[in-house]
Amino acid sequence: MKSACPFCRKELDLMEVFHESDTSAILQMLPSFGTKYAHLVMGYCYLFGVTPFRLKAKKLRLLLEELKRLFDAESFTFEKRKYGISHAGIAEALDAMIKRNFTRALANHNYLKQIMIGISECEDKAAGRTAEKDLR
Repeated sequence: MKSACPFCRKELDLMEVFHESDTSAILQMLPSFGTKYAHLVMGYCYLFGVTPFRLKAKKLRLLLEELKRLFDAESFTFEKRKYGISHAGIAEALDAMIKRNFTRALANHNYLKQIMIGISECEDKAAGRTAEKDLR
């Protein structure tokens, strides 16, 4: 049975896909990001050079697992400090990463984390201001 990938429109043989554990884990994880963030997550993963898909399915699965943990926890740690960030903030950081022009494939999430730190601090300031207004 053949079908088309919902993200890249590439033709897939479903029987072959379900036999590969990494591929099936990827397909099971994608709906957890929802339609609102899935395209941003996949765009970010492509910055790591996860194509050709058959050869680098494990790398894509590991990236998706890390991003799923980030979305579920709505927080991350960088240099032994924990930052809280909303789903919208994560999406904003992913979008900024995708729009950058990288000449080489990314090696780690440090650049994303640097962007998320700024967004997280802005969210904290906004939350502090609203909390202060509520007290008045």
